[in-house]
Amino acid sequence: MASQVNKKMKFKLNVVVTIVLVVFVLYIIYNMLSVVFNPFYREYANDQQLTSTTINANRGTVYDTNMNILAQSTTVWNVQITPSNIAKEDKELVASFLSELLKLDYNEVYEKVCQDNNYAMIAKKIDKVTADEIREFKSEHDIFAIHLIEDTKRYYPNNELACHIIGFVGNDNQGLYGVEKYYDEVLQGTPGKIMSATDAKGNAIATTYEETHDAVDGNSIVLTVDQTIQYYTEKALEVTFNDNLPAQGCCAIVMNVNTGEILAMANYPNYDLNDPWSIYTEYLQNLMITDEEPESQDESQQSTNEDKEKYTKGELQLIQWSNKAIEKAYEPGSVFKVITAASALDSGAVTMHSTFSCSGRMTVANRVMSCHNTSGHGVLDLTGAIVNSCNPAFIQIGSALGSERFSEYLRLFGITEKTGIDLNGEGQGLYISEENMGVVELASSSFGQTTTVTGIQMISAISAAVNGGYLVQPHVLKEVIDVDGNIVETVGTTIKRQVISEDISEGLNVALQAMVEANGGSTAYVQGYSIGGKSGTSQKRNQNGIYVGSFAAFAPVESPEIAVIVIVDEPTQGAYYGAAVAGPVVKMIMEDTLPYLGYSKEYTAEELAQIENSVPNVINNDVAAAKTLIDSLGLTTQVIGDGDKVIDQTPRVGSTIASGGKIILYTTENYTQQTTTVPNVVGLTPSEANRLLINAGLNVSFSGGSDGSNNTTATVTAQSVAADTEVAVGTVVQITYSHVAAD
Repeated sequence: MASQVNKKMKFKLNVVVTIVLVVFVLYIIYNMLSVVFNPFYREYANDQQLTSTTINANRGTVYDTNMNILAQSTTVWNVQITPSNIAKEDKELVASFLSELLKLDYNEVYEKVCQDNNYAMIAKKIDKVTADEIREFKSEHDIFAIHLIEDTKRYYPNNELACHIIGFVGNDNQGLYGVEKYYDEVLQGTPGKIMSATDAKGNAIATTYEETHDAVDGNSIVLTVDQTIQYYTEKALEVTFNDNLPAQGCCAIVMNVNTGEILAMANYPNYDLNDPWSIYTEYLQNLMITDEEPESQDESQQSTNEDKEKYTKGELQLIQWSNKAIEKAYEPGSVFKVITAASALDSGAVTMHSTFSCSGRMTVANRVMSCHNTSGHGVLDLTGAIVNSCNPAFIQIGSALGSERFSEYLRLFGITEKTGIDLNGEGQGLYISEENMGVVELASSSFGQTTTVTGIQMISAISAAVNGGYLVQPHVLKEVIDVDGNIVETVGTTIKRQVISEDISEGLNVALQAMVEANGGSTAYVQGYSIGGKSGTSQKRNQNGIYVGSFAAFAPVESPEIAVIVIVDEPTQGAYYGAAVAGPVVKMIMEDTLPYLGYSKEYTAEELAQIENSVPNVINNDVAAAKTLIDSLGLTTQVIGDGDKVIDQTPRVGSTIASGGKIILYTTENYTQQTTTVPNVVGLTPSEANRLLINAGLNVSFSGGSDGSNNTTATVTAQSVAADTEVAVGTVVQITYSHVAAD
């Protein structure tokens, strides 16, 4: 009986154990299936068994308007190691090789090599030559725990050129300044990934599993900037910086007045885009606090080093990165008189024939406001007020305009708001609101004090005044191009509003040209080109003897295309007023840019007469010496023959020819003289005659009438060599011109 009970109990126990085992097995299977089929558990399991390697996308290329490369990404490599896979006997060898090749501290590298883990970063962004040396080392010593991970690095082929427009990226290829930052999402692309199987230690294992998600490169952008005009602008700006040493730097903008396209924008001091963290210019380097100098100094200590304030490296970095042309507001001084004049003319408050009196000073609400000419200008019309930059005249113009209309035109010209240019960090100037603008504030605002503007605001407003009256949106982006070269976005011209009428703009342009050409030509005057503009000088508020000099100009006057503004902030050496420190920069930019854009010089008869040269005698001279002499006189040469010495020349010594004329040098005996046919130039303007004769291979000499006025109406009345005559190339044809009285 007892044995039967035991058998039953044993049977029941076996059944229970079997059931428990079955349930346990089913539970295990369930969990395994959950891992396989449940996305959460599958991802969790993969995280324990897969390694993800990021493939960085190449940033898009930045081009100038002519498709010259301004910024591009190049392939580089990051050096990583798996310390746990480096044999003990190889650790010193690896550390020694990598530290020497990569110029790193041996002890720091050796410490990483000796770590007991699967990953250590040794160096980032090495070039191909260095990467190839590492590959050779790995192969030679059978050490494969050194890994080269492909990456990208930003490269700027022109170094500092257009640095404040382009900007730069950080170590993670994230845009930090300029268009690199503003258009970062367009340029950066999408990173890819490589998913591969690893063992428990994170080492790759033999498996067929590997999943690759390719990186998608970023789009490229084409800027409105022309790198040639940018170079001209930077070259000119550096000259004025070295001449005048402005404590707060200087800046310049060149803009198409009709489209708002920024053709150039420069600041000085500048920096090297390929090494933006280093202080680039010697001027700023001399302002850096050295190791011997404490970063915190009292006032008595801060006057060392030629009485200049000293800065930390971080502060100097911010100074050199700052795009003052769009960030910093300043008082424009007399440049602002262009806006006041345009507003008053358009509103009907004054006309070009209105007159204003100047005794050298003017009292407004018991406050005396002076003119730069303390003796006074007497009675002036509007052109005279502009040419002489007369403050009392503009106080009267502002008074005629009134605070309500003055404030409205401030808004229309864009002075009360940011321009919205597609660059980060645009600043905003200050202005007196209509409700706070009394007679004193209106008076000072009328001649360019009180109101502050940024450079981009001022050039936008000037452009509206001279382009027919249209305020256009300034911008640096022209096009966006995808990885296949397709244009996916085009930025056209955006006209915000018409501010003044085309007739008013046209009349104002003539007055501004008179300002540039007055008294034989201002510092911005370029012989042969019609340029209008206005200089400005303002004393900084509550800072005696501290000034900002500026000059804004445009060309050509008859059909404006470009505007230039130059701002020199706190010049400390030489003169300080705008015509002296900024005018020459405008001239240099115009001299280079206008012919580059295809504008030929159009000399008045008087200008041509003033720049004639006497032909030197170079017969029997060496050809090289003869050419050097002729070039120094502003003339050109054409050499015929292959001899070493000049045996004859045309024209002969004693002839007078216009600047730019050509002297033919013959260097072979028994030469055949080249001939040409003289065209008929009677009835043409002197400029037209000059062009026609030069194109025929002839030289020109001028004989003008006694009256030098009304030069735009001068016509050729006679020529020294009759039309259709066959003469030697280089022959001088003297033309006689006279003037016709204007209507």
